[in-house]
Amino acid sequence: MSFTVKLHPSGHRFEVESGETVLEAALRAGRSLAFGCANGSCGECRARIIAGEVDRVRFHDYALADAEKRAGVALLCSVAPGSDLVVESTEVSGAGDIPRQRVRARVTRVEPSSDEHAVVHFRIQRARVLRYLAGQRATVQFENAPPRESWLASCPCDAVNLRIHVRRDPEDPFAALVSGGLGRGVRAIVEGPFGGFVLDDTSGRTLLFLAWDTGFAPVESLIEHAINLEIDAPIRLVRVVRGRGVPYRHNHCRAWADALDDFSYRVVETPDIDETWDALAARVIEAASGPSLGSGSDAILGSSPGPVSGSASDPACMPGSGSQSRPALDSACDSSSGPLSEPALCPSSDRAPRFGDVDAYVAGPAGFTDACRRLLLENGVPEERLKTDAL
Repeated sequence: MSFTVKLHPSGHRFEVESGETVLEAALRAGRSLAFGCANGSCGECRARIIAGEVDRVRFHDYALADAEKRAGVALLCSVAPGSDLVVESTEVSGAGDIPRQRVRARVTRVEPSSDEHAVVHFRIQRARVLRYLAGQRATVQFENAPPRESWLASCPCDAVNLRIHVRRDPEDPFAALVSGGLGRGVRAIVEGPFGGFVLDDTSGRTLLFLAWDTGFAPVESLIEHAINLEIDAPIRLVRVVRGRGVPYRHNHCRAWADALDDFSYRVVETPDIDETWDALAARVIEAASGPSLGSGSDAILGSSPGPVSGSASDPACMPGSGSQSRPALDSACDSSSGPLSEPALCPSSDRAPRFGDVDAYVAGPAGFTDACRRLLLENGVPEERLKTDAL
């Protein structure tokens, strides 16, 4: 049996399933409540139950004062609802609401995601957890390597398990340690969070994500957070891969495209090492533009003449190559040339970018984020709806 919890004063609601505490359900639903340890030791998740009944389902060390008990205060990490609830609890409204923390963690596994990338999984030790918002960064330090500020790729809905993405680089001591056999159980100090690359979860506008290489890490966190919030808005994802082929964690993105009704995914290749940031940004913006992005679709976009490859189909009218003429594109999309598996990719008179009603998030190196920022602003994205983050 599930029960509904309404938060006061925000009015946000979420469901608590059987076997969950109120705090676990809130985090799973993407609600950013105050907490510090999630195991009843710190008392930071205490909140007043305005209406409804709760049952204590977990032991906690923290002792509530008698006055708090009389006022209906409970530790949300230790209680489950016995009925629908109204709970008075302040939610985090922005990155500035979360204090900097320092926690101890252990490596649980290192997952090779490609020949060039690895995903490092951590588990926070019992005493504390790391509170952060999707899209933020943290500093990770191993005993035998200098600290590294990294994007957190994990979703804040799981307060104990963290993920970072690392590109292999033998000249980088941190990356060399990761790729050189970083083992399970290795201790790390994690400090953070940092940055304001966080989701506006109230706008209802299309969410546009542009990511270069490991800039996908914060985007992965943001998209997972948006999914948990059940945001009713289209999501467009364009990833840039070094050279040709598919990016690391490509199948993860394909799974989103398969599972979500209004999710579009594109990959832009960079085979030309002499291509400028502005030229690359122009191809990325073209790939993200207008009605050419169909729901649940994905394609790989090259930069040279000729058809580009797509995992589902290879129509010659894929946006992004920039090398075919308009007549050639129109011919490729003519109905007489045979059915296309993704007709929404064909250019039309209304194919001009429509970015005035999107929230754009761009992550990657500074040259990439700066160039995309300029073009997005030129194409109608209001500055207040455009967020970039560079590492």
